[in-house]
Amino acid sequence: MHIQISIKGGPGSGNWGHRGIPGKVGGSSPRGAGMSPTSGKDWLQRYEKRAGKKHPSAEKKPKPVIAKPEPKPTTDTAKMANDYLNAAPGLTGPTWEDASVEDRAATKRNTVATLSKSSGASKITTNNIVHQWAKSSNDDDTRSLSLQEAVSEEFDSELSDWQMEKIVGMSITGGTGNPITTRKRERQVLRAMYNNTQRELAEAGFKPNDTITMYRGMEQEDKFGFSKGDTVGYSGNAMESWSTDKETAEFFSHAAGFYEDFGATMSMKVRVKDILSTPRTGFGCLTEAEFVIFGNSPTPKSVSIEDMIEPVEGYW
Repeated sequence: MHIQISIKGGPGSGNWGHRGIPGKVGGSSPRGAGMSPTSGKDWLQRYEKRAGKKHPSAEKKPKPVIAKPEPKPTTDTAKMANDYLNAAPGLTGPTWEDASVEDRAATKRNTVATLSKSSGASKITTNNIVHQWAKSSNDDDTRSLSLQEAVSEEFDSELSDWQMEKIVGMSITGGTGNPITTRKRERQVLRAMYNNTQRELAEAGFKPNDTITMYRGMEQEDKFGFSKGDTVGYSGNAMESWSTDKETAEFFSHAAGFYEDFGATMSMKVRVKDILSTPRTGFGCLTEAEFVIFGNSPTPKSVSIEDMIEPVEGYW
């Protein structure tokens, strides 16, 4: 039964000792909290005086144990990423690692057809753009550097200092000509690639702010200024390769030692919305579980140093 107090409060009503709101309905406290304005005692004290014993509700009772809800299981994005790669169109083997040359070619044909249709670029132009990444991502290749510039312009991911030096240096020497296509067309294909990637990942169950742990192997002639186990800030290239497979990244960093360079394997939690492409949607090698990400977007990034490799002197 529910009783609703619907008369205006007057002297002695409501929670005695509380200021109340004159002329307003209600204002009473839960039973047991109110005191008599004449005796100054609450209702439990008055009951005990009349009955000569305490009211049953005054006895201390153990608080009921409320079971904590079971924690929701954490989404295993590593498994989701692996399952996503294993569902690549045209894949005949059991996993992405077993993909044959024919499997990879079938996947890329599907990708080129999709990107060509959504961007308006011809299949030949689209194929040349996708293939360019397999040839070189940066270095001294003017076509690759042009695509890096296009990504920086189309998306909020700045060129790294190293890339800027390359581009400026080639401009001085007159080596920046001969892009694959116009800048406008480059950006249209790259935008279609990103949209295709985000759509596929969403269909695979990923949300834009979900993160996927990825790995990258790197090398340099000089010793790195960090050690294994360190977590350090990171900013990379406008777009760059990472892998969901740690062994793939280790292959590149371990190989550095054999070439008398220093190597490092890094890991980073990459947001889904910072992924430009996958082996199924554009740039990326299927058998390396390669994902191409925005390496220099405004979002602060940090990497964990998984492994360090010292040069192997005299190996050759």
